[in-house]
Amino acid sequence: MERSVWYVRQNFWPRIPDVITREELNTRVIVWAHERDQRIHGTTFERPADRWAADFAGSSPYDPTRLWAFGEQFPRKVTRDAFVHWQGHRFAVPWTTAGKMVHVRRQSETDIVIYHEAQELSRYTVPHQPHQVVGADEWHKTPPPERIPGQPVARRRTLQVPHEAVPTTRSLADYVEVVPQ
Repeated sequence: MERSVWYVRQNFWPRIPDVITREELNTRVIVWAHERDQRIHGTTFERPADRWAADFAGSSPYDPTRLWAFGEQFPRKVTRDAFVHWQGHRFAVPWTTAGKMVHVRRQSETDIVIYHEAQELSRYTVPHQPHQVVGADEWHKTPPPERIPGQPVARRRTLQVPHEAVPTTRSLADYVEVVPQ
């Protein structure tokens, strides 16, 4: 039902007196909901009680063993040192994903999966302690390659001093003459 809060506020609450116990309120809401389920709905032209039974009969049974994905995906950019920052933690990923966008998907309250272009990179359990580094022992056993494919080449800047700007060397005797004692 759309606007369900509005519907209850407009159709149920005006009938309730100011002073009522919790048990009376629970009884009245059950009776009111049962009455509403017996009326013909304005859009479907069916009784909601009948529609509910038909919808429930046609649905697949609930499987409590299936792990439902929350569907929450968080885009993150992998740092140059191949870590993904998420909820105050750093999760290691392969060196080849450094600088690229990945998605962190929450699988449950404690588990996440990191994807890059629909390919699963890593699965982790979120630590309870704050600011933890996770997975470095798995992905960062070896040092990073000299150059990661697809990454820009780092250019070193060297300072070139013109030859005429280099000062000449002087002996200490030249300074003794200038500085009074």
